Amino acid sequence: YVAAFSDDDFPIVKTLDGRTILAEPEEWSVQDEFGHSLASFTQLPLRLAWAITVHKSQGMTLDAAEIDLSHTFEKGQGYVALSRLKSLQGLKLKGFNAIALQVDALACKADQRFLELSTEAENSMPDSKEMEKRALEFLRKCGGLTDAGEIVRRRKKARDKKRKKSTYLISKEYIEKGLSIKEIAQERGLSEGTIISHIVKMKDKFPETDLSRFRPDEALMEKVRHAREALLQENNPDNFQRDGSLTLRSLFDALNGEVGYNELKLCMVFME
Repeated sequence: YVAAFSDDDFPIVKTLDGRTILAEPEEWSVQDEFGHSLASFTQLPLRLAWAITVHKSQGMTLDAAEIDLSHTFEKGQGYVALSRLKSLQGLKLKGFNAIALQVDALACKADQRFLELSTEAENSMPDSKEMEKRALEFLRKCGGLTDAGEIVRRRKKARDKKRKKSTYLISKEYIEKGLSIKEIAQERGLSEGTIISHIVKMKDKFPETDLSRFRPDEALMEKVRHAREALLQENNPDNFQRDGSLTLRSLFDALNGEVGYNELKLCMVFME
């Protein structure tokens, strides 16, 4: 707590172990990569304490608290307040009255009744074998597994599934081996359009991969580039996708269908 103030009006803090600390202003700043300050602020390195009623503290968990129970007016309030703390080491009790630690008679009766019901339930429970049998039956009805061998097999299947490579990574391996789009499509049993979609992903995720041999000739690139620039200038919302990129359909229509979708995809991969 703040015990006093210095001549410069800075707080002198007294800790729980009796030490006093002069809290002086500290500066925090955000710097760029060259060490230049972009923004900064100065404040006293203190965390504010706050007060709350016992009633409002229900449900809280506190490391430390200063508690005053000298004006307690209801039985059980003392328990509510003291049980907020993780340990008594963090407690500073300023005072308490005769009601603070009393327990309501109805609460005592309820506690006794709960104990009786717990004992009755414990005595009426079946033996461990019967409990295990019921537990297994419950698992089966919920769709769970009880056969150890089947559990192991399913876990192995799940691990093997995780190990499977993404389909575009498999195409990447074929590309690195020098296969053409047509050859990869035939090898994998996929369409050429799908393989081109994989190339689009690789352009973003693996920019170091050499894809230059798939670049369309400059005449086609220039043709598509002009159509693209015209559509961008037109700025018709119908020609754009949600991410702000042009739709292939708008390019296809702008070129009067003279350039196929696969060629358009490839052109867009290499379009600056």
